[in-house]
Amino acid sequence: MKLKSPYLWLLGGLFLLSIANAAGRMPEGKKSSVSLPNISLSSQRLGEGDIFMARKEHYPALIKYLEAGRLNPNSEVVFNKIGIAYSQLQLNKEAIHALNRALKLNKRYAYAYNNLGSVYFAIREIGRAEKNFKKAIRLHPDVASFHFNLGAVYFEKKKFKQGETEFQRALALDRGILNGENVINLKAPAETLRNPERHYHLARVFASVKNVDKTIEYLQTASDLGFKVVETVDKEPIFDAVRQDQRFVTFIEDLRLLKSLSQWK
Repeated sequence: MKLKSPYLWLLGGLFLLSIANAAGRMPEGKKSSVSLPNISLSSQRLGEGDIFMARKEHYPALIKYLEAGRLNPNSEVVFNKIGIAYSQLQLNKEAIHALNRALKLNKRYAYAYNNLGSVYFAIREIGRAEKNFKKAIRLHPDVASFHFNLGAVYFEKKKFKQGETEFQRALALDRGILNGENVINLKAPAETLRNPERHYHLARVFASVKNVDKTIEYLQTASDLGFKVVETVDKEPIFDAVRQDQRFVTFIEDLRLLKSLSQWK
């Protein structure tokens, strides 16, 4: 949402702060009596916030969610969405607070654990991220994004085989998970990007879903970083899914040629 002036931006910030304070007055984790009209109105505000979130208008979405939390401070769903909106605005401290409040209202709310893990991942607290993703999986082992996010944590910790296992579990649950927006992306710090095993295991993941272009991309990077791609790929059945594709055939032939030429030097 675009504000017309710094003055209007300031007013918006003050309005947001006042709603946040109102939503935060209830003792955390303790439920109070909420009237049916307020519950209904809270659900309405929640829906309005969802519309803004779908448009990626995170600031007005947050305002709607905070209004919903003020009307019904007993809803873990509301505070989970408040946490998501805060995280989209990179207000990570506030996001953690809101998600923890959701979990105090319902300690078995798997999606809040997953979202809390995502926030910790974003601020590089990898141990806490792993802990929360594992809690989410224990509660709901059939959600693909939970496994994908745990896989990203393992990649961050250079546990590439474990990471690939989680990615494959995610793909078994949802073949379209690699295109989803509700999972941690595959970006990594420079040190991890220089590790050829990372790229090789990602190539295996993409080969399993017959994404030839991505398979070649990651194998090329692994090769550039010194990984013995040709020798390894020939032995691995997981690459059978793409082995007959002409693009893959050409790629492997080129690698074989480069290898043979280098031996003549």
